[in-house]
Amino acid sequence: VGLVLVAAAAVFVAKGTNPGSIGGVSNVNAISDLPVISKAPRPSLAIGKGFLNTKPLKEVDLKGKVVVYDFWTYSCINCVRTLPYLESWYQRYKDDGLVIVGVHSPEFDFEKNHHNVAAAAKKLGVNYPVVYDDDLDIWNAFNNSYWPAKYVTDRQGNVRFTHFGEGDYSQTEQVLRVLLGVKKDAPKAADPKKPAENLTAAITPETYLGSERGSTESPEELQSGPHHFTLPSSLSHNNFGLDGDWLVSKQFLESTDAKENLDLRYQAGEVNLVMDRTNATDAIAVIELDGQPVPASARGSSITERDGQTVVNVASADLYHLIANGPKGDHTLRIHPLGAGVQVYAFTFGS
Repeated sequence: VGLVLVAAAAVFVAKGTNPGSIGGVSNVNAISDLPVISKAPRPSLAIGKGFLNTKPLKEVDLKGKVVVYDFWTYSCINCVRTLPYLESWYQRYKDDGLVIVGVHSPEFDFEKNHHNVAAAAKKLGVNYPVVYDDDLDIWNAFNNSYWPAKYVTDRQGNVRFTHFGEGDYSQTEQVLRVLLGVKKDAPKAADPKKPAENLTAAITPETYLGSERGSTESPEELQSGPHHFTLPSSLSHNNFGLDGDWLVSKQFLESTDAKENLDLRYQAGEVNLVMDRTNATDAIAVIELDGQPVPASARGSSITERDGQTVVNVASADLYHLIANGPKGDHTLRIHPLGAGVQVYAFTFGS
């Protein structure tokens, strides 16, 4: 088990994404059951770039409080799936002395735009305080490496519990109740009933599309600048290929006309794609599954039907939900922009 955790942690550090639930303790019935891991770095929030949903939080605002520092970014699907639990804990325990601070630490440049973050937080139902960590200063102060990551401090400012990844929500809530001194028979937070990711399923890992971390199976190398690509005759499992003229940047690929295709061979029940646009008007991309429009039973929330095609309307920089409850086994997903200016950053998957 130890070797498995070490291996998982290594993947986590390298990619900064969620390999599963790492960390935590069991059988927490008293504060003495929780180790003193470290002191929370001070000043922890003053080095951020501003706040959302609150006035600027100072050290005095956190004194004597139990604080959850939750490192997240709004285009991270693993982060998004944890947010309903954080919001539920905040609403239930804020009057008992709980402070939740969402530390928004961007992975992509567009996530440094505070308007984008505020819009995403509103859409995702985040009402607790959020601090903008545009330059990862708070991230570095905590020596953090993961999205999502939770650091829980006691009323004296000691880090007593950490959790990296999704899941273990009941355990985390029990830690909060113990640190807050909530009576055992007191009501718990409402259960958002959002299932944790099935970590035992064999699914395609997160796939980056820019030159910095991406790797295409097309014969041409993935280097920054304008390039013409040719789809390979076949794609191997968990890989993508390109066709047509794409503008390659470090973080994304951008369509230059209406002749490009991106084919991805994957295995997962859920597929998400981080997308943006360069044009002032909305951008459209046709989405096909195994050479056909996405069947109604497998359409994610971002898919609509237009003229017999299944499409996604890219209205802003965000995470787009393409496939939900998709068929098992290997499949090929095609992204076909209907014009220039469609940007694609990274695929994430779920079971």
